[in-house]
Amino acid sequence: MLAFKLPDKSAASVRDTFGRIKAKLGAELFAKTFPIILTNNGSEFANPLDIEIDGQTGEKLSSVYYCAPGRSSQKGKIEKNHVELRKKFPKGTDFDRLSQSQIDEALTHVNSTPRGILNRNAPGTIARIFVDRKVLELNGFRLIEPDKVDLSSLG
Repeated sequence: MLAFKLPDKSAASVRDTFGRIKAKLGAELFAKTFPIILTNNGSEFANPLDIEIDGQTGEKLSSVYYCAPGRSSQKGKIEKNHVELRKKFPKGTDFDRLSQSQIDEALTHVNSTPRGILNRNAPGTIARIFVDRKVLELNGFRLIEPDKVDLSSLG
């Protein structure tokens, strides 16, 4: 799982964040890693072409699709990660007060948590096999031992 703190909940912030990801990965790796982006229909995703298209070349790199309103089950695997993140950041957490490094640290714990559906492997363990190292480094990827995982609230 990757997560990036946005300065605000705007389409421009989402565009800029995806632009930074594209710049770090390059168009080919971005397209290979994110051929489909499945999201909700929030206003911050109102401009899908800003996400799909390479701003430099105009080439389409990915396709954005929207879940039906109120149907988070349409992206069930990511919802499990949201449940895990909510342990670190309970409902009501003020994300304006969090740094990107705090988010990255929480991701380290979520990505290091063994899952039954993964034959008791951690998502990060599986990601190391299938995902390019440059993608994993976007959030300072590292794995920690299962007995060191701490999903208790930060505050």
